Amino acid sequence: VMTLPVADFKLLLAERNLPLLGGGKGADPKQQQQQQPKQALSAAALSALESIASGGAVARLAPADAAALGLAGGAAGGEDDDGGALAASAPPAVCVWRTRASLSVLVTKAESDDMLEKIVAGEGKHKAAKPQVAAAAGGGERAQNAPAVAAL
Repeated sequence: VMTLPVADFKLLLAERNLPLLGGGKGADPKQQQQQQPKQALSAAALSALESIASGGAVARLAPADAAALGLAGGAAGGEDDDGGALAASAPPAVCVWRTRASLSVLVTKAESDDMLEKIVAGEGKHKAAKPQVAAAAGGGERAQNAPAVAAL
């Protein structure tokens, strides 16, 4: 299981097949230069990939990111998280296939797009909530002064 931050998880879902920089041991340097991706996974994600052997794996959204986006019910990685595969509070995850040179998503494009839409919607709600909280904090003072101004 590989845990990814939200930016890397979105990139994986959007691209569905990511060439890995470095390509692993024995990779042809000329091919590496020709296959430089426009966007790449973060250094933290590439570091996590080093411990994953070639073959099938699971890539999941970091529990803290899933909770912040409202995509994980319940504990979302807290002390009550039993780590069970069928946990209702599990963050979004996809099956992937890792080779020396790439990481590919093993779900349909429709499923990838659906999951990506949920993440983007969660980000939109999260960003929209921040200005409302700030406005509520500053707006309280204005609301208290409004009757005084109206009385003038």
